[in-house]
Amino acid sequence: MICKETLTDRLWEESTMQCPKCSRQLTIPKRFCPYCGSTLPTTTTFQSTSNVQGTGFLGELQTGMSLQQGRYVIRRKIGTGGMGTIYKATDRNRGDSFCAIKEMIDTGAGQEFQQNLATFRQEANILVNLSLPMLPAVWDYFEEGGRFYQVLEFVEGQDLGQAHPCSSLPLSEKTVVEYGLQLCAVLRYLHSQNPPIIHRDLKPSNIMRLPSDKLKLLDFGIARFFKPSQQMDTIAMGTPGYAPPEQFGSGQTDALSDLYALGVILLELATGFEPTKNPTSFQFPSARKRNPSLSKDFEQIIHRATQADRDKRYPSAAEMEQELQVVLELLNAATCPRCGTVNALRATRCRCGESLAQSHQWNWLMFRGNPRRTGFIPVEISFPLNPRWHYRGNGAWNASPVIANGIAYCCDTGGYCSALVLTNGNRHFKIHLGAPIRSTPAVAEGNLYVSTEAGELVCLNAQNAQIQWQWRLGGKTIVSPLVDNQQVYIGDESGKVATYSAQTGRLIWAYQINGAIRSSPALVGKTLCIGGSDNNLYTFEGDTGQLLWQFQTEKSITATPAIEGNAVYIGGRDGYVYALGVADGLLQWKKMLGEEIIASAAIGRGALCVGTRGAGIYALAYHSGEIIWHSPVPSIMVSSPLMLANVIFAGEYTPEGNLYALELESGKIVWEYALGAPIFSSPVLSGDKLLVGTEAGVLQVFDAQIT
Repeated sequence: MICKETLTDRLWEESTMQCPKCSRQLTIPKRFCPYCGSTLPTTTTFQSTSNVQGTGFLGELQTGMSLQQGRYVIRRKIGTGGMGTIYKATDRNRGDSFCAIKEMIDTGAGQEFQQNLATFRQEANILVNLSLPMLPAVWDYFEEGGRFYQVLEFVEGQDLGQAHPCSSLPLSEKTVVEYGLQLCAVLRYLHSQNPPIIHRDLKPSNIMRLPSDKLKLLDFGIARFFKPSQQMDTIAMGTPGYAPPEQFGSGQTDALSDLYALGVILLELATGFEPTKNPTSFQFPSARKRNPSLSKDFEQIIHRATQADRDKRYPSAAEMEQELQVVLELLNAATCPRCGTVNALRATRCRCGESLAQSHQWNWLMFRGNPRRTGFIPVEISFPLNPRWHYRGNGAWNASPVIANGIAYCCDTGGYCSALVLTNGNRHFKIHLGAPIRSTPAVAEGNLYVSTEAGELVCLNAQNAQIQWQWRLGGKTIVSPLVDNQQVYIGDESGKVATYSAQTGRLIWAYQINGAIRSSPALVGKTLCIGGSDNNLYTFEGDTGQLLWQFQTEKSITATPAIEGNAVYIGGRDGYVYALGVADGLLQWKKMLGEEIIASAAIGRGALCVGTRGAGIYALAYHSGEIIWHSPVPSIMVSSPLMLANVIFAGEYTPEGNLYALELESGKIVWEYALGAPIFSSPVLSGDKLLVGTEAGVLQVFDAQIT
């Protein structure tokens, strides 16, 4: 195996000849001069160390032939593409393990050849630096016998077009949604690279289905690196029917172009629609008209992804993935545990009579439960909301509850942690932890993680409140712990950012900054972001604690970062909202809102919603920071808003304690409710319940009708 740094620069060094027309020196053998396009003499012999000899071989490789001094032995042809052929081979340096060899035949003249070669080399250059199970690994790249070769991981299986021909469509909604989630995950990875990688040729024949039903994305032959300064692609490429309008000369392809193609694939698999029959109309039939068994939720996802107007599509693979995840949860909840029937989404009873109520205790991807801290739930809600029950604690609710398995875990400034049954408010347990609690707890794998103002990090059994372990931090803390991948991330007033084992409490790593930490951490992949009172936003490698970059604002940061796509968004006490690149910390844009920002933003549907301490709430376009709308109420916000698909919930820190629902598109107030005390905690939605706490120590729960 050759090193990544030299892989795409490696060319087979052979004898040279002079082109009889332009006099350029060329490596041989070649059929055409790559500079002037003239036909070269065919009498030149090439002394190859393989058994693919000189100019006498112009056809396909045959079984038993070898390359690279016998290292790669051809076993059979897999298929032929536009620029060459793919073979199954064995690699003698890897114990005769199977590999795939992709061959580019040296055809075409002049500029055409150079273009084909550049494309072939770029594919190798892209793949060699990527590491994801859903992408093929590239092992080698070389030139031999006048042809260029890539050696890749051999993928056993069928492409989606072979596995699911038109005669077998449509597939079940659940199968298509699961495929969509896998493809969103790989696109999210590609688009998060620096610079982002755009595949540009997403279609069923480029997606391999393994025997395990896992998918691999293949054929990066026309993939490209995104160039922010470029207005349109140099060359129009892609497969008609799957490629969006901008891929045919109307603009530059970017992450939204891949999401369009993914939407077309989901439509095809879910309905049997054949996009190649009218490939340039860029208009698609209603998914439910073609397949009435599909849910409205899934139809809306397909419709949004396949919009010809790029501004109406999903802004990122992460957001599309989140909405697909909700549909999958709804499908699972609608599946009868007794007979297996998949009922209509949000049904409460199966046709066999079995109640589905217990299945509906969904664990939504809430603001405090989602490591990216986006504060967005892709569901719609109808009004008015009716109060269901309330619970009075032993102090103010300065933090939001967290919900798991039908239990709401709530912590108050009296130092109590209470577990309440979500449906009726009955107390499951109540435990005093010895000091005020001003942070939201976290729940993971049956444990509850709570940080106290005294500087204790406590792990409790979520069922019986038995303490599993506790650890004294460097100072008191008001920071909410974040649990992900069996690690607990937290910061404290002493300025220490630390990670602990979620199972034992053992310290894994710690980093000292020059000010108190009052911002809760956010995580994307292995990248951890947290703000400090020393005016800096810090980003670490989550497993090791290595500082990746830091960005200085004009005043301290108490808001939790929110991460969407390739950017991290943060509001500061200086009144600015900043958008920074996750990978490099470079400023993408900043926007002055006039008053300090101490609470986190919510992100979804292309908007960033930010509350201020005195200037109301703003909706900004999160790609540019332009103001979409501004509402003067709630006037003072110290808690984060909650974004749904149609409204924003925001609490006001005034004596009246008004909870507002504002229309997401316009900022118009559609509902309000006075709680009678300042609202410090962020609203939380779980299943059909909306929860919000006040400084008077009342947790109010509303019935919420999800539509």
